[in-house]
Amino acid sequence: MKEKIPIKNTLSKLKEVENSIEEYYENGNDKNVDVFVIPKKKYPKTPDFVYLFQAVNMAISKTLTPAACKLLLYMISKLQYGNHVGVNIKTMMEDLELCEKTVITATNQLKQLNIILPYKDPSDKRRNVYMFHPLQSWRGSFKERFKVLKKLNNNKQQLCLPWWNENNENKSI
Repeated sequence: MKEKIPIKNTLSKLKEVENSIEEYYENGNDKNVDVFVIPKKKYPKTPDFVYLFQAVNMAISKTLTPAACKLLLYMISKLQYGNHVGVNIKTMMEDLELCEKTVITATNQLKQLNIILPYKDPSDKRRNVYMFHPLQSWRGSFKERFKVLKKLNNNKQQLCLPWWNENNENKSI
């Protein structure tokens, strides 16, 4: 654990560094050097967040059952960088206090609408991992999002949201 140095001590240490550098140059080295030490302002750590895209989520909210909406919000809260969620059905049941049939039905509804795309967990082939559709939500850099969209664009089936047309306008289901 780093030792916290009081601001008064920090500023005096910065002044010492500034003076020693100036002294070095005044002792026969280049005399036309000015040295300034500017302490960098510390910003508080930003809490984790996920980008949600309003128009898509407005359309989703009109379509999903209450259980699927609950599951969607839960999965968004578990979203990892790159839009992946690795939570199994049993954990979802316990955390949401829902029965297995309800969780499976809600998961299937999200899959049918291409909101989540399931694939096998590389480390445990018995488990599914879900990737969230990058037009619905995103956790990570926008540069990475554009790469994923470009990759998915090669597979129109995966990129297609059944209720969304190419002009990004809501269609009735």
